[in-house]
Amino acid sequence: ARLRNDKVGFVFQAFNLLPHETVLENVKLPLIYSNIPESEWEKRSKDAVISVGLEHRMHYQAIQLSGGEKQRVAIARNLVVNPQILLMDEPFGALDTITRRQIQLFLRSIFENAKLDPTVIFVTHSESEAVFLSSDVYILDSGPASILHHYTIDLPKVRDESVRYSKEFTEYVNKLGSLLEELKKEEK
Repeated sequence: ARLRNDKVGFVFQAFNLLPHETVLENVKLPLIYSNIPESEWEKRSKDAVISVGLEHRMHYQAIQLSGGEKQRVAIARNLVVNPQILLMDEPFGALDTITRRQIQLFLRSIFENAKLDPTVIFVTHSESEAVFLSSDVYILDSGPASILHHYTIDLPKVRDESVRYSKEFTEYVNKLGSLLEELKKEEK
C-alpha cells in the first residue's frame, strides 16, 4: 500500500471527488497517505491546482464544478504526489466531445511542459485519443488480457490540435481502426 500511495496515481472515468470538500482539500487528500511531510501539503496542493488551471476554483466545493473541471481536479489529485506511474482508465469517457478534446490538450501540455515525467498507462476505446496522447499503442485481447499488437506513434512529442489534421495522424487512426475491425470479425 505504501508503494502504491507514493509511486502510483490512478485517474478513473468517475471523478471520485468528495463532493462537499473544496478543490484544494480534494487535491490534498492523497498527501495524508504519503511520506510527504505535512509542512509541504498546502504548497504542493496549491501548485497542483494551479498546474491544472483551476486556481480560480481552488476554494469551490467539488459539487460546484463542471465535468471537465472535476476531471482536472482528479488529475491534480494524482500529480500532487508526483507519481512514477499514472494509470488512467478511460478518464474522459464521461465528458462531452469538446471538453474531452480540451482535457486531452491539457494533459499533453502538463507532460510536455512540466518537470513531471511519469510513465502513463492510458486505457481508451478511441483510436484518435490513443494516437493523440500516446507514443506507443498496445492493443489488448479481450480476455485474458494479452498484447495482440504494438504500434509506435512517430509523431512530434509536442502536439497541438493541428496534429489531428495531419496525414500521418489520420494514417495511424485508420490503421488502428482497420485492425480493430479485423479483430472483431475474427472474434465472431
